[in-house]
Amino acid sequence: MKILYVCEYPYVLYKVLIKAALNKEDIMDIIITNRIEEMLNIVENIKKSRLFRNVYIFDLKSLKLKYDMQLYKRQKNVIKQRIYELKICKYFYHISNKKKLKNLKIEINFNQYDEIYCTDGGFAIENYLTVNKIPHIMMEHAKDVHVRKNYSFLAGLFHYIEVMLDQYNITTGIGIASKYCTTLEINSDQGREQMPFVKKRKLLVWNVKEHIDQLPEEKREMILKIYMESYIKEFDYEQQYNLLLTNPLYIDGDVACEEEQIKVYQKIIKKYHLDDKCKLLIKPHPRDCTDYTKKIDGILIDGMISAEILCISRKLKLNRVVALYSSSADAFINQANEVIRIADNEEKGIIFCRKMLNKKG
Repeated sequence: MKILYVCEYPYVLYKVLIKAALNKEDIMDIIITNRIEEMLNIVENIKKSRLFRNVYIFDLKSLKLKYDMQLYKRQKNVIKQRIYELKICKYFYHISNKKKLKNLKIEINFNQYDEIYCTDGGFAIENYLTVNKIPHIMMEHAKDVHVRKNYSFLAGLFHYIEVMLDQYNITTGIGIASKYCTTLEINSDQGREQMPFVKKRKLLVWNVKEHIDQLPEEKREMILKIYMESYIKEFDYEQQYNLLLTNPLYIDGDVACEEEQIKVYQKIIKKYHLDDKCKLLIKPHPRDCTDYTKKIDGILIDGMISAEILCISRKLKLNRVVALYSSSADAFINQANEVIRIADNEEKGIIFCRKMLNKKG
């Protein structure tokens, strides 16, 4: 089979590298875009790995498309806040970009591929495939993201409206609302926790952990090396580390400013003894742009590296892994001596932050 993977987000790229490392027969090509500029740092090392027949780079910045990447939840305007929670910003960006995407010249023959996988969440190439009526398979932009806790009632309702508009050809839906999305690839079937509209799609379960376990040692080290040489220049396998996984608290409106965000994590480090004996690794969420090194003594790992990369190698020695409410902590259960996930969800995480900051409410 000939397969094309379109990677516009770090987690998706990580999954695709695992797929390529396990591949034995298929011909695989990959497109990496600069929607997140730092993702381009890894391109040359992916080419050197020879995991793919072709590695394409697609420059989105030159298209001057409208993006939702900078639309965060920190909105004082109540109406704008509600629009964000509806998750409809990306839909209107899709509408405004539709003409430009339809007439876009991409020097790739998409018809040559038996399967095309792309990133969900209203990303540019996925939008291009939709407006040009090219069938494709969607990959979650984050692990188990299509669950009830991530959708408000209004967001779910808007999705059904979007599907209806797409079905009657009034306008084209995006992501899994599009008729040209034939399948949704998910990390695991969440049962009743899954959003109802997800169950109406053809689902393909591809569990990251299960496939990592299938990787031989040399392939594990090869994937880690790709990331190490691209993003991490100093690392000592003889040293034992503690790991802090962050969430973008300020960007998501969980705290009032970056100073409060840093203060919360300083208190977490102290409370869970992350700065005792072992060196501290700080792994920010991909959307977390805070520079912790000015206030916290630790090794900052580039946000473009999926947290799971740090447990793909059995050589890395982790003592304690602590996350506020990041689901990435679960990946380290068999890797670290202790894994602590402080809160089950964002709401409980906010309550914890308020306690750390001595705030009421």
